[in-house]
Amino acid sequence: MLIFVSFILIVAFIGEYLLITLGVPTAIATIPLELLSGVTVLVVIAIAISKKTFALHFKYILVFGILLLFIVAGLIINQVQPGSIFYGIRAYFRFLPFFFIPIVYHFSGEQIKKILVLILLLILLQIPLVFYQRFVEFSHLVTGDVITGTFPDAGMLAICSIIPIVFLITSYLRNKISLKLLLILTPLFIIPAALNETKAALFFLPLLLIGPILFIENRKEKLKKILPVIISGTVFIILFVVIYNINYNRHYGGNILNMVFEEGHIEDYLSRGATTKSDGTKEGEVGRIDSFTLPFQVFSNQPIKYLFGVGIGNAISKHTSKLTAGNYSYKFRMHGGKMTIASQLIWEIGLIGLLIIILIFFLIFRDCLALRHGNHTENDIALSWITVMFIMLIMLFYSNSIATQQVGVLFWFLSGFVAAQRYRKDKKWQANQKH
Repeated sequence: MLIFVSFILIVAFIGEYLLITLGVPTAIATIPLELLSGVTVLVVIAIAISKKTFALHFKYILVFGILLLFIVAGLIINQVQPGSIFYGIRAYFRFLPFFFIPIVYHFSGEQIKKILVLILLLILLQIPLVFYQRFVEFSHLVTGDVITGTFPDAGMLAICSIIPIVFLITSYLRNKISLKLLLILTPLFIIPAALNETKAALFFLPLLLIGPILFIENRKEKLKKILPVIISGTVFIILFVVIYNINYNRHYGGNILNMVFEEGHIEDYLSRGATTKSDGTKEGEVGRIDSFTLPFQVFSNQPIKYLFGVGIGNAISKHTSKLTAGNYSYKFRMHGGKMTIASQLIWEIGLIGLLIIILIFFLIFRDCLALRHGNHTENDIALSWITVMFIMLIMLFYSNSIATQQVGVLFWFLSGFVAAQRYRKDKKWQANQKH
């Protein structure tokens, strides 16, 4: 199983990039991971039947079941076409099978360590590629949006590259790595975000630094270790700002601090006052907040639509394709529905569906809290994953990038690992109580 999961991670991180580099269309380049997702379904079922194991609390089964019934009901009510349904299934369920791998297979501490090391190496692999893209391949371009590493999106490369910092801090606080190693590795993971000028990284870096400190046990006893983290973390944030400003000023003039503190700039970045006219068309530019509120305006006379959505695939599918075009594909894009995952969910599974997704996030967060105590690898992952869950929740309303292959596989696999280990911990406790 270790080899199988490692292969999935490698395909997720570099498979699509290599195929696109070789000239394969993007729509086809995503197929290998989707095939692996299908194979994973068969593997999970086979292991669950043969070993009679399924380490998942009933609360997850209940919520996933409700979400599935909700989605099916939306498809029936909205009479979604088969092509759109197929498109929607691919979009919504292609990463979910990876959640169930740890549910049916119990990874040892050494196995999960090897998986974490592979993840770190795949993220470190982005650094030389980012330098090449920034200073060679796209040196003639002003924008940092093309600096993506092997990711399809610059923003998600930046966020994904800084997430290992929280694991490093957790490992240092629990005496797994030295302060020297922490100080050497952390700046490396900041480089991609600084070079591709991802503004959100400036807000997430402090969260990554303080997350483990807030939730680790025995904070007073670890004060001697916490202080170097705070001091070095402050230095790293300043380093990020310096690198960002050098690059940003070279192309645009000014700096990130001007952008953050300039009156009205952030407000305009998030909300640009777009509205829906009486004839159903959009007026004005769409900001991130607008993309979330516009569906409520579009369906102001159809509350059933913004509560339950128009059905998966009925909006996100490409309106230019005769096979998959949904009834709301054009309107969805015109009103900025693609801008964030939250806006996409509002369109397709409604406000209630979005709340169910947030509930799943909350269940994972609760399991992280319960599992974080201890000094094993699973406890380190749980403590680190608390901060990641906060970031992913924020990203729901900020970007549509968490649907990328790299993030989708990492998020669902490690979330499944936390959920499975929480279940096994509870079962072990119950068994001890009986004796």
